[in-house]
Amino acid sequence: MLAGARRAMRPSPALVLASVAVLIALGGTAVAATATTTKEHGTAVSAADVPKQPFFGKAFVSTGGQNVMIAANTATVALTRVNVDNYYGQTGGATIQLSLYELGGNATTCDGSSGTRPIGTYDVRVGDVFADSIGSPIVLKPLADGTVWCLVAFVNIQGSPSTYFLPSLAVSGYVASGKLPPDAVTTSAPAATPPRSN
Repeated sequence: MLAGARRAMRPSPALVLASVAVLIALGGTAVAATATTTKEHGTAVSAADVPKQPFFGKAFVSTGGQNVMIAANTATVALTRVNVDNYYGQTGGATIQLSLYELGGNATTCDGSSGTRPIGTYDVRVGDVFADSIGSPIVLKPLADGTVWCLVAFVNIQGSPSTYFLPSLAVSGYVASGKLPPDAVTTSAPAATPPRSN
C-alpha cells in the first residue's frame, strides 16, 4: 500500500488535451496580431506594418461637385473609419446619399486620369449618423506609378432642395508609408448646427 502511494499519478487524456488547447489558444493570439489585415493593389499590409501616424479629417460637404477630404498626395494610408451625419433638422426630412471615391491623377493633380476607385456609398436618413469602423482597413495609394491620389466625396440630397443643411463627413486612419502634405486632410471647425447651403 505504501508503494502505491509513492507512485506519481498520470494525468488523464482530458487534462492533457485541455492543457494543449490552452497553450495553442495563448500562442494563437500572438500569431493573430501579425496576420495580414488587408490586401489592395497587390500590397499586403500586416498588423506589424500598421502605421504609427494617424490622420483625422472632418468637413461639411455639399452637392454640386466633389468635396476633397484628402488632397493630392503620394502616401499610402489605411482608412479605418468613416462617419456620415445627416442633421436632424434636414430640409423636408430628406435622406442624403454620400459616395466616397479614391480619385487618381497625374503627377501633381487629382483629375481622374489614372483612374477612380469607389470606396463606399452611404444612404443616411434624417437625424442619423452612419459610423463605419472598417474591420480590414481600406488601403489608399496612387493608382499608377508616378501619380497622386485624392479622397473625394459626392453628395445627393433627396428631392434636390434649393437649400439644405450640409451633411458632415469624418474620415480617419493611419499613414502606412510616405507622408501626407501639410493641410492635406480637410478639417472644418465644429458647429452646433451645420451650415446651410446657399
